[in-house]
Amino acid sequence: MIIVFLMLKSGLDWMLYWPMWLFIAAVGVAFWFLPRNTKMAAGADWVNAGGDVVHTYELVEVKTSGTPGSWELILKDQRGNVDRGNIADYQQNPLLWDLVFNGIRHSVAVGATIDPETYRVLKLDEYPNPPRSRRGDTGV
Repeated sequence: MIIVFLMLKSGLDWMLYWPMWLFIAAVGVAFWFLPRNTKMAAGADWVNAGGDVVHTYELVEVKTSGTPGSWELILKDQRGNVDRGNIADYQQNPLLWDLVFNGIRHSVAVGATIDPETYRVLKLDEYPNPPRSRRGDTGV
């Protein structure tokens, strides 16, 4: 808006005025560091991190992508819904993370695919094994 005003007022002469470039750079840096709030919601058996509503107890695939410190969690349920969210964003709200994590543990226990890297990132081996599915179990 400021650039349009300056173009109408003085043509391209504003481009030679160095404090204007300093102002534009400062605004750019400020917008870079502004917090990006991710809207997340979860219920007893679902989560939505800005994508589809994914049913956490019906997951067929659990994946992560990214690097340490910025892992993205990718969840896909039986209905084909996919949701992506930064793991750190999930974990900022412990109650929300508990709902999601318990759904992931349940789904993995009953056969959802999960690669070894995702298993390690989510630290699933640090928790007791969840109960096995009754489907196909011969004893318990």
